[in-house]
Amino acid sequence: MSSGIRDAPVFRPTEEEWAMDPLLYIQSIRPRCQGFGICKIIPPESWKPGFGMNADKSLLSTRLQRIDRLGAHARAQGSMSEETEDSSSTKADAKKRRWVRCKSCKANNDQDKMVTCAECAHYFHLYCVSPPLVKKPDGP
Repeated sequence: MSSGIRDAPVFRPTEEEWAMDPLLYIQSIRPRCQGFGICKIIPPESWKPGFGMNADKSLLSTRLQRIDRLGAHARAQGSMSEETEDSSSTKADAKKRRWVRCKSCKANNDQDKMVTCAECAHYFHLYCVSPPLVKKPDGP
């Protein structure tokens, strides 16, 4: 029984085709793949790609993730902290305001994500204001 869906094309370039430049090869087969939106390319067995990242440089920043905030809703609100381990100043500031509660959600968690409203002097989480803020605004 046929569903009427065709298989995506599979390409097996020769060593000569692949040796010129893999990106040029991909560009050359693009017109035959566009109708599918995908294709499979099996490079020659002799092709051994090198490691493409400089292991001496750290390109990725670490994230502190609170276990209680790992749900999709929390990620959408941007509550995963972009802090690194050397962010002691923000942690010290958070300890000073330990008992401060967000005026909107009434929670006292994520103290490092709280800002003070210049008009009413209440505290709000960055993700509780409308529209949500990504970072603390500059200023006093």
